[in-house]
Amino acid sequence: MKWLILFIIADLVLWPLALIWVLTSPGALPTTVLIIITFVAIFGITGSALRALWNPLAKAFPAREPAPDAVSKSFQSFSYGIVNLGFSIHVSADSDALHLTPIRFMQWFGALPASVPWDAMEPVKKSRHKVRVNGQILQGPKWCMELAAPTPE
Repeated sequence: MKWLILFIIADLVLWPLALIWVLTSPGALPTTVLIIITFVAIFGITGSALRALWNPLAKAFPAREPAPDAVSKSFQSFSYGIVNLGFSIHVSADSDALHLTPIRFMQWFGALPASVPWDAMEPVKKSRHKVRVNGQILQGPKWCMELAAPTPE
């Protein structure tokens, strides 16, 4: 979390200064510095946010290999707490756990895979897309979240 705060503060200070430099002294060097600061800020803030907000789930429930008969789908949308990973999770559901693997691009930012056991999920009332895990809401596609709390038929 400290890195996230550091990157945000640095971005709030350095980026406007670099922009002023570009506007008052157009040229290759000021523009290059602005571009570098922009990319460092984007990767730094995104990576720090994923490490601080998504990775606690992965650290609490380290990734395991899904069973051979697991149902798997790619590029699914999940959110955990305030982190929304739209179309960024490859998911497998077997009899033991929900296996969440961030796409390679998100892994470059530091997002870790997780295998959340079904018994660690508490269904959220009046919702078929949400469960509570470690005090946070995990929301995903109905097809796999209903496995945590099947609706009676």
